[in-house]
Amino acid sequence: MEQQRSETTPLPANSDLARALVESSPDGVVVVDRAGTIRLANPKIAEMFGYQPGELEGQPVECLLPLADRRVHTAHRLRYTAAPRSRPMGEDLELWGRRSDGAEFPLEIALSPVVAAGDEQLVIATVRDVTTRRLAQQQLRNVSELLAGLGEAVFFADADDMSIGYANRAACHLTGYDHDELVAMTPLHLLPSWDRDQAAHLLADLRQCPVTFTTELRRKDGMDLTVECDVSLPTPARGEPTQVVAVVRDISDRLARLAQQQAVAELTALVGDRERIARDLHDTAIQDLFGAGLALQSIAYLAGDDLQARLMEIVERQDEVIRQIRTAIFGLTAKRNGDSLTDQVQAVLDESVRVLGFRPSLTLSGLVDTMATPDVISHAVPALREALSNVARHARASEVTVDLTCADGSVTLRVTDNGIGIGSSPGDGAGHGLANLRQRALDLGGSFEIAPAPDHAGTALAWTVPV
Repeated sequence: MEQQRSETTPLPANSDLARALVESSPDGVVVVDRAGTIRLANPKIAEMFGYQPGELEGQPVECLLPLADRRVHTAHRLRYTAAPRSRPMGEDLELWGRRSDGAEFPLEIALSPVVAAGDEQLVIATVRDVTTRRLAQQQLRNVSELLAGLGEAVFFADADDMSIGYANRAACHLTGYDHDELVAMTPLHLLPSWDRDQAAHLLADLRQCPVTFTTELRRKDGMDLTVECDVSLPTPARGEPTQVVAVVRDISDRLARLAQQQAVAELTALVGDRERIARDLHDTAIQDLFGAGLALQSIAYLAGDDLQARLMEIVERQDEVIRQIRTAIFGLTAKRNGDSLTDQVQAVLDESVRVLGFRPSLTLSGLVDTMATPDVISHAVPALREALSNVARHARASEVTVDLTCADGSVTLRVTDNGIGIGSSPGDGAGHGLANLRQRALDLGGSFEIAPAPDHAGTALAWTVPV
């Protein structure tokens, strides 16, 4: 009993003073006796619970609690009166009150035992409506959950010692570290190109305005990522430390896309230049050569036999130059996607270097890639490969010319070499390889011919199919 008395506070002898103190409190106050009856309730608590002044006095204190909590509260009250002491009520618990209209709201309650006249034991309960505080706490939790679930990495770091105080899930995913590892680090552990001087300069800039910059971030596994950082220095609440807030995003994929777009733009510009050069060659160089050839032919008819022969030789060389320029123009303007007949022919010529020891020359004429169908391509490419293989095995050639021509509704592939030739009696395409060439042409409704080269040095074959 002596211990119980030592933990209670006597009420002032003047009961009017005690009532004045209770009623003037900015917090809600009720005075309750051992039986749980409200002996005194100040205006603030009446207002808080929706009662008229004086209406609560004489009622059980459980009338201020939700219906579900009233029975168990009587047990709590009995235990408290057995060992009263000043303490917050319901430590580690959420306390709720019930207004006269049935609405419930969160409370914070502090209990303090007192002794009235005649050693009567009373309890003073100081009550606060913490709805606003709970709402703010809920909003804070919502913001925290939003940050945690944000797709971009978010870091909070102390402006003084640069220690990381918070990192969301995206930050952990970006860096490869877990949260406990990150909050034991500073940004300098993650940014290999930064030092303390740069960090100090950044902090000085942040005092003026937010800063966005790009840098390299090193993950836990050692991989470096290019990241974009939006960094700000919010004004702290009074007494709170200054925090640097950084939103960090991986821009490696974005940079790769930009590089690809730049490459496409450069290729488009290159194609444009090639097309312009091709137009210039076609519109000027070829026409000038063609005109000069006609003039030479006219002069040749007036000249003597020797001079005429020399002039006609020059005209023939001009015609060859015109054909070469046309081939160059086609190469400049043709679309290259790896699937065209020209692309695949070029690939076969590249392959043939291994077996021939040199690369055959290629001449193009007509709209080869435009007219050649996938079916034609699927036969023409193996036909060329077989023809070059025959040259490598039998011809002992040092030069091979491949002519690919589209004219008069057909594609013709001519392969001419300067080798030992096919003999005076080549037969009707003897040999398994030549039979394959002939069959491929026949399958497409075309033809295959093989004969000595026009100058009788080497062999010429012609593989022709309709398109």
